[in-house]
Amino acid sequence: MTQAEFTAALLDPARPAPEGLSSPGGGAPGKRFDVYRNNVVVSLMEALAAGFPAVAALMGGRFKPMSAAYARAHPPDSPLMTRYGRRMPEFLADEPELSDLARLELALRDSYHAPDAPALDPAGLTELPPDELMKVRLATAPATRVLRSRWPVASLWTRALRGGSEAPDRGEAVLVTRPGFDPEPHVLPPGAATFILALEDATLSDAVVRAEGTAPDFDLTATLALMLRTGALTDMTETT
Repeated sequence: MTQAEFTAALLDPARPAPEGLSSPGGGAPGKRFDVYRNNVVVSLMEALAAGFPAVAALMGGRFKPMSAAYARAHPPDSPLMTRYGRRMPEFLADEPELSDLARLELALRDSYHAPDAPALDPAGLTELPPDELMKVRLATAPATRVLRSRWPVASLWTRALRGGSEAPDRGEAVLVTRPGFDPEPHVLPPGAATFILALEDATLSDAVVRAEGTAPDFDLTATLALMLRTGALTDMTETT
């Protein structure tokens, strides 16, 4: 019996117990293997429920059979269960709203496990003259994530886990930050997602130009205020 054969039997309830197994007293191992097989799948389902609580809340009773199917189709590829479920968005591709919500929950998980970094002191920006300010390069914190969706994913996440009003009938761009111990999603104003992503390789001025190219009403002041308030920025470099 190979490891692949054992794994295949472990994840497929229709398969018999693998050959070569034994049971105490020499009895047939089938029933004991069925119990073990069930416990493994249930544990994986519980890990998925913990990793995707908003998806689970919105799916209701459909989540349990879906998570069992996912566990059998995609067993863990790492002993780190914090990574389990990376393929959930594609697994839910037939329900794009839930697929993008799963993307958001993965972004929140990645943010939670990202390295710590000191937040940028706002005084470093406010003390610069406007012409010099536009030349700086800003670095985002390791825990910062940006996600765009055709669906109101941040509002869906909030309603599923914290209650509140119905989600708006429009897509949302989301900033994920971790100002303390737990990451939080923030709905971004128009152009802000483009601006934040541009900071990776552009000066503040160039990032503004890119943002205004997608949203002429882009609000730099509001976007920087949000990023500073939530610890999304960690460093500033002045350029010539």
